[in-house]
Amino acid sequence: DATGLPWYLTIVLSTLAVRGAFLPLIAHQLKAGGRYATAAKPEADKLWRLYAEARDRSAKANDALGLARATALYWGGLRAVLAKHDCRPLSLFGGSLVQLPVFLTFVVSMRHMIRDGGLRADLAHGGALWFEDLTLPDVTLALPLVAIGLTYANLEMSLGKAPPGTVFHWLKDTGQVLLIAAMPLTTALPQGVFLYWVTNAAFSAVQTRAVRADGVRAALGLPAVPVA
Repeated sequence: DATGLPWYLTIVLSTLAVRGAFLPLIAHQLKAGGRYATAAKPEADKLWRLYAEARDRSAKANDALGLARATALYWGGLRAVLAKHDCRPLSLFGGSLVQLPVFLTFVVSMRHMIRDGGLRADLAHGGALWFEDLTLPDVTLALPLVAIGLTYANLEMSLGKAPPGTVFHWLKDTGQVLLIAAMPLTTALPQGVFLYWVTNAAFSAVQTRAVRADGVRAALGLPAVPVA
């Protein structure tokens, strides 16, 4: 009522506004990532190789204590490397991690809005095209498939080049598997939730492409993306 816009446009524009507000945090994360790539990564990679060798030796010798010691040394060394180069985990992942509570907040808020008699009536006629009723699941599965597909592709674009065996590669694989495994549950969400999800995922895809452009990276003081 305040905007005078239909609900589907309100959801889309609100999502874009929130994501736009997070751009300074994302820029900070990218700069921390640049420091990690140019300064911390060589040392972190060396630590990982040493840990992998110790892990394999402990596994062959069935030495659980040795494995525990090697793991503790690896994580302690990694924390020291990150602190040395001002690449703390919160700086590296904070901009991305904050998206999860925002998403969950939107889902919970939508459920409360659907339970509200007056808002439910507005949402039931606040959509467009095949998603006219934003309180119901999408029986065509178009919105869920687009949302899940975009999120899957975003994980691939962001972490697809991570070396096998690393935390980043594990995060990509785990995230993609969970997206597929949870489909029977997520497809039952209201269409209003998927409008947010699709808009959010599309914003992420454009953002990922943009931050790989030489002009954008130069403006942020980031190193150019290496050519494969």
